[in-house]
Amino acid sequence: MSAAMFYLKEIIPLLGRLLLGNPENYRMLGLYTEKFRDCRTMRDLLARHGLRTTYHDYFFGCASGVSGVRV
Repeated sequence: MSAAMFYLKEIIPLLGRLLLGNPENYRMLGLYTEKFRDCRTMRDLLARHGLRTTYHDYFFGCASGVSGVRV
């Protein structure tokens, strides 16, 4: 497990339990992140369904995003 996934799956839910009393909402963050894969895959999926898409790198590659419009 990568350090980022450890943080998402273990540390954030622990902080949610300690500070807010509800770790379940935060536990799902790691699961959703694993299933999502990456923004390039999302871009390709949206393009296959008829959207004109653009992939964006932010913060020198530390974060990414996808924008799209219907054509």
